[in-house]
Amino acid sequence: MESIRSSCGASPLDSCVSCASPEGFAAILWKDASRSDEACGVMKLTAADLLELEVADRIIPEPEGGAHTNPAALFRTLDTALVKELNALGKLSGPALAAGRYKKFRAMGAKALRKERT
Repeated sequence: MESIRSSCGASPLDSCVSCASPEGFAAILWKDASRSDEACGVMKLTAADLLELEVADRIIPEPEGGAHTNPAALFRTLDTALVKELNALGKLSGPALAAGRYKKFRAMGAKALRKERT
């Protein structure tokens, strides 16, 4: 299945990755593709949603005005973040890395589900 990257707002920070675009989701669910903004909220695939669901570890900020306005600044920010994360991961043994991944994937969404149930 091919993923579709679609924007759920004006900023790439609001972009999402899904097997269905927000417009397609809205067209299927409500028979109205113009309700794509509402679909974004239901789909829970924005950067902030993924952070809350603990699918994403953090949100890397983009340059003022968007990534397209200053690609060099974006690449510097990404480089710094990636080097930091890879250095931390590189210090872990294979079994520790696998255990951490297992724990992370088992916990994804659990906090948000508990919050919904209360």
